[in-house]
Amino acid sequence: DAALAGARAAAAGPVRPRQVLCLDQEVLDRDVPPATATGVRRLTKLLGAETALLGLDFLVGGEDWWFAGLTAVPALRPGGDLLVNRLLHALETP
Repeated sequence: DAALAGARAAAAGPVRPRQVLCLDQEVLDRDVPPATATGVRRLTKLLGAETALLGLDFLVGGEDWWFAGLTAVPALRPGGDLLVNRLLHALETP
């Protein structure tokens, strides 16, 4: 992906890709730094995606997180039971 490659080129040192799941402005990954989680929620609001499931791609190197893109079709498996429960609740809520 071009965005990921560009972010990798901008990051100094070794990095690893990481996709953060966000459902209805709730960041579902508990180990995301608070500042990054705040940025994720702010971005979803700016995009008008407050009631959406998004995957936000980052490159992580040490304590640094670089935004590398987003998708409306994220990988669901890493969300585990928490994501399944949130999706079921969303489907049951009128």
